[in-house]
Amino acid sequence: MVYLDYAATSPLDPEVLAIYNEMSLKHFANPSSLHKLGRASFALLQESRNIIAKTLNVKPEEIIFTASATEANNLGIKGLLPSKKKEIISTKIDHLSIYNTLLKLEGYIIKYVNVKEDGLIDLEHLKTLLNDNTLMLVTSLVNNELGTVQLQDELYKLCHTNNTYLFLDGVQALGKIRISNNYDLLSLSSHKIYGLKGVGCLINKTSKLLNPLIFGGGQERNQRSGTENFIANYCFAQSIRIAFDHFVERKNYVSKLYALLENNLKDNPFLHLNSFNSSNYIFNFSLLKHKGEVIFNYLNSKGYYLSTTSACSSYSKSFSRPVYETTKSEHLANNSIRVSLSHLTSEEDIKGFIETLLQSLKEVRTI
Repeated sequence: MVYLDYAATSPLDPEVLAIYNEMSLKHFANPSSLHKLGRASFALLQESRNIIAKTLNVKPEEIIFTASATEANNLGIKGLLPSKKKEIISTKIDHLSIYNTLLKLEGYIIKYVNVKEDGLIDLEHLKTLLNDNTLMLVTSLVNNELGTVQLQDELYKLCHTNNTYLFLDGVQALGKIRISNNYDLLSLSSHKIYGLKGVGCLINKTSKLLNPLIFGGGQERNQRSGTENFIANYCFAQSIRIAFDHFVERKNYVSKLYALLENNLKDNPFLHLNSFNSSNYIFNFSLLKHKGEVIFNYLNSKGYYLSTTSACSSYSKSFSRPVYETTKSEHLANNSIRVSLSHLTSEEDIKGFIETLLQSLKEVRTI
């Protein structure tokens, strides 16, 4: 088995699992309880916040723990509403937790900024969209299908020149690229960096308390009620710590794997590469003369596990919005494959994948 779908989720780090087992047996009391055991749980929750704050250079009180990055994206968008400003800017290549949330908003004008062929936001077009009525620009710092890394500092400067918030989905960026402090809201996920599933957070630097999606006991400074999943939150903090402790070595290693893929596939007449300005953890290509689904199934039968689109959209037809918006080709969007890498991926894994992919292009009948 060769797993190449790390952008969908990652395996649990053994160190994190050990921490989870130890802490789960030692701490179980409700953090809101006033007795000694409850205070110990609350202290662990605060330690989680402090670890993340120190690692990401934010304030502990700016961190709101959630059950997922999807919830964090919903909270970040809806939490600033209602607003006198009625316009929100996004792109058509963003994750469904952004795209579909914006589609459901009533009473607000959603504007979509153009993206260029390389997946980067067209800054000149963005300038024409920003105005006094713009509440926020919300987009993914690293695109979950293409791997494109947006120009964060340039976006922040444009937004703040126009008194507009910049909200970044940082799920595919955390632990993989350097994230500057130039943002107002940032969503993160645990299970993409070898932590537990069902844990995420939103970093809110706006100085405003967000209107909650969930009402109850007023946890998370009244922004997200519900008994805190404090052990999972602590494990999330440890996952972030581990990722940053090994950031440089992992990034350099994965960059070599990405180069191996790119150098062996970029000139193949049966393939079209879709990833540019990539984080090096995501490599996307389309089949020019084969059905993506057929090649995907061939690779799967040989033990290579990857994806055709984002895992969050795999239940619908295998059509990649990011590929379509950057190429304007329905064929390329219908026949794309995403390879996502990790420090756990070996060079032999990639060489075997390349060999198997090239073999599939010979054996599988063209369209």
